[in-house]
Amino acid sequence: QGAMADFCAGNGMAPPHIVVGIPNTQRTRDLTPMKAADRPEAGGGAAFLRFLREELFPLIEKGYRTLPYRILYGHSLAGMFAVHTLLTAPEVFQAHIAASPWLVVADDYVVKRADDLLAKRMLPNAFLYMTVGDEPEVLPALKAFREWLEEKNIPGLRWELENLTKDNHGSLTLKTLYAGIEKLYAGWTLPKAKARKGAEAVEEHYAGLSRTFGYEVRPPEEVVNQAGYLLLLQEKDAAKAIDVFRLNVRLYPESANVYDSLGEALEGAGKKKEAAAEYAKAVERGEALKDPNLAAFKEHLKRVME
Repeated sequence: QGAMADFCAGNGMAPPHIVVGIPNTQRTRDLTPMKAADRPEAGGGAAFLRFLREELFPLIEKGYRTLPYRILYGHSLAGMFAVHTLLTAPEVFQAHIAASPWLVVADDYVVKRADDLLAKRMLPNAFLYMTVGDEPEVLPALKAFREWLEEKNIPGLRWELENLTKDNHGSLTLKTLYAGIEKLYAGWTLPKAKARKGAEAVEEHYAGLSRTFGYEVRPPEEVVNQAGYLLLLQEKDAAKAIDVFRLNVRLYPESANVYDSLGEALEGAGKKKEAAAEYAKAVERGEALKDPNLAAFKEHLKRVME
């Protein structure tokens, strides 16, 4: 899961994530919020959810830089737990990915009691992605749940059930996680068409993501930098490139590279004096940060000073 999250973030498909794996001391107990006649140990789901909210979340938020957005991923019983959590406590996680959720537990408890379980208010832009493989034993319950979702048409909930007919109960786990992340962040990547329009379009794209995900999504430094060079080198539009690089300076004033890139655009527009000032800032920040590109910054400054 960690490698997959890094892959998606590294390719601009999604933001970076903190991946937290939670081992269970008793899986059936922890992941079943209901009693079950054939599972005497079942019924500890509420306590497990309380552990997540009151112990695990504060511990993570104390030690790491976090954003107010959480994704719950689970397989089988954990997938059922994810679905149950969405219905009963939608404020705990903003997105839920369930690989073959075992909704048949306790005589289809979640499906038959969905109306009673559903919280009165679903969060805006809540997300649920479920899969099922070649599993005739669980498919009827999932189909019934899909019909309930279609009929209920819950405001604010974006959901999908995908039938992975070539997979079995165990083989669909990684596919489900990847597909769930891909679908959740389907609009995340800055399209080149928007980048070509300049700084205002870049800001509008990330303002839209902020509205969708419910927290401030800052344009990543490297994405803005790429947009600037797209305009400068491919579109030959130095004026728009300068505006985009200035946006990056405003967003990341502690960086060295943002000043160097702005200097390059100014130099390309024939504004050597202004370019020299930005290159000088890149050198200053580069020295302070011990930036590996410091030698290049100095060379760029030397070039416009000659």
